[in-house]
Amino acid sequence: MIKKPPKKPKQNKLLLGLQKTITFQQKIIEEQKEFTKVLIDKYENEAEEYQKANTQLALNVDELKTRLFGKFERKLKDFALRPDKKKDN
Repeated sequence: MIKKPPKKPKQNKLLLGLQKTITFQQKIIEEQKEFTKVLIDKYENEAEEYQKANTQLALNVDELKTRLFGKFERKLKDFALRPDKKKDN
């Protein structure tokens, strides 16, 4: 049988240090993944709120245009149908 050569203590310390480093880095990566998911959810919610607000603003603008131009239409209609057109001159 072939015997494995005994590992040196320096190699064991090095391997143990590398293992701890890798485990620590994996933990950091997982925490960052969770943090990223939370940020994505937060910004998606804010984007939805902005879209709703934008839609409401567009509706408000349309309503204001209708009100404003409706007044002009009435004034034009009244002006065109006025009884004493000779007084304008």
